[in-house]
Parts: sequence; structure tokens; C-alpha cells
Amino acid sequence: MSIPNENPKARGLAYSLFLDAADEDYLVARWAAKVGLQHQFAWSSQQALEKYLKCALLLNDIRVANFGHGDLNKMYRKLKGVAERLVPDLLCPPSFFPVRFLSPTGRFEPTSHFLKRVEDNGTPENRYRSHGLFVDLFDLHKFDELVFQIRRVTVPLDFVFYPRYGATYREHLLAEPDYQPHSDFAPLRSTRDQMNGERTEAFRWRNFSFFEQGALDNGEFSAGTYSRNTHFVRFGQVDHIGADVLEWVLEMVRFNKADKESLKSFLEL
Repeated sequence: MSIPNENPKARGLAYSLFLDAADEDYLVARWAAKVGLQHQFAWSSQQALEKYLKCALLLNDIRVANFGHGDLNKMYRKLKGVAERLVPDLLCPPSFFPVRFLSPTGRFEPTSHFLKRVEDNGTPENRYRSHGLFVDLFDLHKFDELVFQIRRVTVPLDFVFYPRYGATYREHLLAEPDYQPHSDFAPLRSTRDQMNGERTEAFRWRNFSFFEQGALDNGEFSAGTYSRNTHFVRFGQVDHIGADVLEWVLEMVRFNKADKESLKSFLEL
């Protein structure tokens, strides 16, 4: 027996635990991209995709307890096995998408490659920004499209949700590629008009996947890139002062094993 198929409270709990939280992370990621906070975009986009994936898997009776922050591709492969052609192997923006300059990672990118970059940029191990960061500014639009597609399958796919016609979610989603089962977007439930307006603006801004016409109305944009060296390079230049700085922070701050090894490697130069 499938608990998500049989028990509406199970579905409701999964939505509360994962879908609503993912929607909030998605909105924060979009807002961060809009105002140029690339580290926060990297973190929040990883968090959003992790929670959307866990929601979709859980509702299709796949255990998620052993998946961690760095397992986006593992979860996506599991989801692909269940959802099949409902989720993409390749992220393909429409030919009329109004980008002025070619994206460094290309207009078309395998989903697995994109997820790997999201994992690397948004890892919790980089919460102190001890790693360098490279962001293709076209990533926002790939992120939007992947969220749109995964969010569609955060349902028990073989549940008959339309009893009159005997249609399952899977059948309906295949027949209606623009259909979103969850039209209610959690962060937009605020009753405060000003707050809701600000959130809606961040949600709609250049969001081609959810609001095609509005994105087209924004006109062309430049993709470009953002990159930043690790703090260890910036503050630990190879001289006695830089070495003192690295030794001091290594003694005073708790780092993970990889960061400790990175610090020590700078000291050995």
C-alpha cells in the first residue's frame, strides 16, 4: 500500500515539510540573484532543489533519509527513474529567449552538469565562503526551469486525482506540460499587501518559466559571470604577514577537514 496515495494527511505533511520550505528557498534565491548576492543565491538554490527533490521522491514512496546536501544528482537520478520524461535530461531555453551574450556554460546544458555546479557552489562546507565561487548569471534561468519541472512532480504520480475520468497525475502532467499541480505558492500567502507585493516582484522578475510574457517584457539581458577567490587567497598572500594570518585563523576557528588541509597547503607555499 502506498501511504501517499492512500492518506491525504501524509501528502499534507510532505508538502509542509518540504514543498513550502522549498518555495521559500526558491523565492530567497531569486531575490538574491536580483540584488546581486551571488553567495546567497548559490546557497538558497541548492536548498530549494534539495527540498523539491525530497518532496517528489517521498510522495512516490522513495526513502530520502540517506540523502544529504551533496546528493542532488543522486536524488535526481532516482526521480528520473520514477518520473521518466516528465523531468528533463537537458536544460534547453527557447530559441527566442532574449539573452544578449552567450552563456559561458552554453545555452544548453545537461541537467546533471547544472546540478553538480549547484552542489559545488551551494555546499554547506562553504558557509564561511572559504571556497571560491563561479556563477554563470544565466544560471538563474536554468534554475527557474528546473524548479518548474521538478515542482510539477511533487505529487504521487500514480494517484488518481481526477476520479471522474480515472486520470492519474502522471497522465495529466504528460498531457498538459504547462500544468502546475500546486498553484498556491507558499511565500505569497502573506496578508500584508506591501510584503506580498515585494515577494511577488521577486518571484516574477525575469521568471521565464513561470511568467513567460512578463519575462519577455523585461527585454534583453546580459548573461555574464561572477567569480570570487577564496578568502584564503585574498588574505593569506605569501609573506610572513599572510602566513601569520592563516596560522591565527587555523588555531582560532573550527573548520572542516578539507578547509584545514587547504589552509595548511597555503602555509606550505
